[in-house]
Amino acid sequence: MKKHLLAITAFLFILGFSATASATTITVDNINGWTPVYFSIGSSTYNVYAGEFHITIDGVSSAGYCVDLDHHTYLNTSYDDVVFSDLDYIQNGAQAAWLMDRYSGRSAKENAALQLAIWSVEYGTENTPFTYLGSTSVGTVGYYFNTYLSDLGDSFYTGSDYQIAMLAPSAQDLLVKNPAPVPEPASLLLIGTGLLGLAGFRKKIKS
Repeated sequence: MKKHLLAITAFLFILGFSATASATTITVDNINGWTPVYFSIGSSTYNVYAGEFHITIDGVSSAGYCVDLDHHTYLNTSYDDVVFSDLDYIQNGAQAAWLMDRYSGRSAKENAALQLAIWSVEYGTENTPFTYLGSTSVGTVGYYFNTYLSDLGDSFYTGSDYQIAMLAPSAQDLLVKNPAPVPEPASLLLIGTGLLGLAGFRKKIKS
């Protein structure tokens, strides 16, 4: 009876750890450069800053790009209980992820161009074209923007390393790279319990 009670107690303990580990916190730490960009979507024009967000997801470093022009994101701000969605939550999420997977983490100009390219595939349509209104000479944001879209073509991402972090209405929704997994307390407890069980099993055989 005591063994059964101990097993039930351990299960409830593990369940409690799992519940506390499920809430996700995203902190927006910085943006790689403040690069002004000027573009239009249909008849609406935008004069904003673009770049790669440096973020932490439950304390683990990662990166993100805006997929939401209707809200604002502030640096040094944390968002708790963040919900994630698959790439199909946005219009062309698999293409946006392909761009991020291929071109993220570069210079400030290149990151700004990548942000523009992500906005372009997300918001641009035949009826409301996305048009960059800055210079496109070699080495400019516009040059990299055109290069990325040309390379994209009909490509799309097929892996599982990217998701949409749904921060709205508190902040912009972000396309984020999933950080390297860190073992949750419940997982560590299960591993430890398993090792202890193996140790006990070996000891029993020896005796």
